[in-house]
Formats: sequence, structure tokens, C-alpha cells
Amino acid sequence: RVVVRPSLLALLQGRIEVGTLVLVRPTIVLEADAGGKPNWEFTPGAGAAQPAGAPATGFHLAIGRLAIIRGTLSYTDPRTGKTTVAEQIRARASVGSFDGPFTVAGTATVNGVPLTLDLKVGPRTDKGSDVAVALEVASGKLGFVGRWSGFGPNGRIDGHLSVATGLLTDFIAALVTISGQAKPAFDASVVGRFAFDGGVEVSPERVAIKEFKMTIGQEIATGSLALSARPALLLDGHVALAKVDLDKWMSLLAQPGLVASAKPAPAASSTAPASKAPAPKAPAPKAAAPPPAPAIFSPFPPELGVSVAIDIAELIYRKDAIRDLSVAIDIRKGVISLPRLQAVLPGDMTLRATTAATGDPTR
Repeated sequence: RVVVRPSLLALLQGRIEVGTLVLVRPTIVLEADAGGKPNWEFTPGAGAAQPAGAPATGFHLAIGRLAIIRGTLSYTDPRTGKTTVAEQIRARASVGSFDGPFTVAGTATVNGVPLTLDLKVGPRTDKGSDVAVALEVASGKLGFVGRWSGFGPNGRIDGHLSVATGLLTDFIAALVTISGQAKPAFDASVVGRFAFDGGVEVSPERVAIKEFKMTIGQEIATGSLALSARPALLLDGHVALAKVDLDKWMSLLAQPGLVASAKPAPAASSTAPASKAPAPKAPAPKAAAPPPAPAIFSPFPPELGVSVAIDIAELIYRKDAIRDLSVAIDIRKGVISLPRLQAVLPGDMTLRATTAATGDPTR
């Protein structure tokens, strides 16, 4: 059922503007064609052309207030063929135009996950749109305020992100499911409460979290980290932690089946009679052994450079406390160096050192 109340003033001015639109139990299907053009994008037909920046000469539509009651919406990604389905939608929205501004606030069940959403998108400019998002599921909340320049290879996101969860693994599983991906098969909720508050930046050249504060259980980390693609692939930044229980994390990571993996398919049995073994062949001449590969000590790919400083006020290792640990890690082409390494070891022994791996296996 559809209830429409047009704006009389807009009609007198030659525009179609819907003052109020109410959709009761609608089914909305969003999709894109083979060329990637979405079915909700309208452009002038018949080869119409217009100057850049000029108002569109095609169809104009503005909706003052939109209400959806018990609706269903589906979107199929043309690249993957996966469909995201939102059911039991109860929402109110305002739509200035297809390019914004628009707001949406309401509840729905997306891919089986109940959620509450409050979204505000400003008008589109050459620098993108101002965006404010508040998302809540049973296991946590997520909020973002910043600027978004759209999807695609040149899309950018820059703003402030806040996350607060109950059990982190449950929250991750909910978000992954909402996005249309397969739900991670965590054996248990192994990580406790989690919180993040800080700046985020995502672009084709750089992914960064800036001036953040992150809490996992009782442990708190602050700092900034960035992964840059140009001029070379580099991870750099600084992280400070008040206390880290390394024994706890080593025990956690050592748990078998932390993430359940698919069981290998049983080998097919053969009922054919065994054939006679072929006669042994003369041994082939041994090929010359290849030269030994250069020693690589980094756990990261050799093309990734690393320049990270880590400060930990107290590190628990083998039930002893290491205090005032400060280390600078530099990795280039798989070779690790520590320009700074200092700490107060158990027994109040002070360690100050500089180390480097030369890549020579004999040293």
C-alpha cells in the first residue's frame, strides 16, 4: 500500500515534490546492470547533453518525508552475485534528491541480524558528502562522523570512528553477516569487551587510524598507525600501552581451533583392481642444487617496509614484569633492525641495546 501527499507549492512551480510518502509492506529490489549502472540512478534520456554543473534536465524528484512500514529491501552485488536482504524495515527518511541530502532512521533485520540505524548524508560536492552514521546491534555500537566520496576505485573516507562492543568476536560476526559475507566460525567468544575511538582515513593510497584509543578487556592502547602504498608500501606509526599480559595472549593464540576451519573432504575410495606395478626406471641424474635463498627474518612480505615505535609501561612475561619497555622496529626488504631497545627487566636490571639482522645466515 502506498500513501502519497504531494507538495502543492512545488506543483505550482513546475516541480514534482512529494510532501509525505508512506510505503506499507513494500518490496524494493536494488540492482545494477552489466555495465555497473544502478537501477536507482536516473539520467536524461535520448542522448541529452547539458553543461557540467548545470541542473539536471531530466526527471526531478524530492521527498519531504518517507515512512516504510514492515518493508523488505534487497541488493545484489553485480561483482560477486551475493544478495543482501533487509526485512521487517520500520524507518523514517527524508530525501532531498537522489544525490542528497537525505536521512534514514529506523530498525530492520539484515541477513538475519536485527539492527538499528541512523544515517545522515549531506549534499554531494566535488569533495564528497558529509556523513554521520550510528549503527547498533545486540553485541555493540558503531558511530562515524566525517566525509565520504562514494564507492569505486577513487572512493575516500575520512572522519572519526567510535566502536563499543560486548564480546568482540560476536560483534565482528554480526558486521560480517550484515555485509553479506559468510559468518566467521569462531569456536567461542574468546575476546572480551572492546572499544575504539579515533580518526580513520581510507583511500587508494593510504589506510590509517589516527590519534586512537583502543581498549581490549583491561588493556588500553593509544597512538597512530598508517599503511601507505606510495612511494613504497610502508607501515609506520607509534603505539603506547599501559599494560600487556603477554602470557594471556600467547595462551589465547595457542588455542587449537580458535577459528573453526573447514574439514577436508574424505578421500574417495577406489574399488578397481590393483594393477601390476611398473618396472623401476633408472635413476635420473641429480640436478645441481639451487643457490640458497637470502635469509629473511621478517614475518611480513619483503615488499612491506615497517617503521613502528612501541612503548609499554608494564609487560607480563612468564609471570614476571618487564617495565618501561621501549622499542623502535624498522624492517626493510625483510631485514629487521631495532634502532632502539630499552627496558627494565625483572630484578631492576636495565637493558639498552641496538640490534640489526644483516641477512647473513653465518652471523
